[in-house]
Amino acid sequence: AAIDPFVMSWRDVSFTARLTAFRHLAVFPEQAANWEWLDARVRQLGRPRILNLFGYTGVASLVCAAAGAEVTHVD
Repeated sequence: AAIDPFVMSWRDVSFTARLTAFRHLAVFPEQAANWEWLDARVRQLGRPRILNLFGYTGVASLVCAAAGAEVTHVD
């Protein structure tokens, strides 16, 4: 049976997660160290413009946007 999508969050960023047909979570929690760095860097820079190429799940883009960046996400 399929599992319905569910909400996850990291700090003040919420996103919808779901299990894929091959049992992947569709987000990568081990990337939290990178999200931490992105959040700190964006806040340090003010309102930078971010181009996230190969953005895949989009969590890094959401983290940057929540920190104040203007984000263009490409997957």
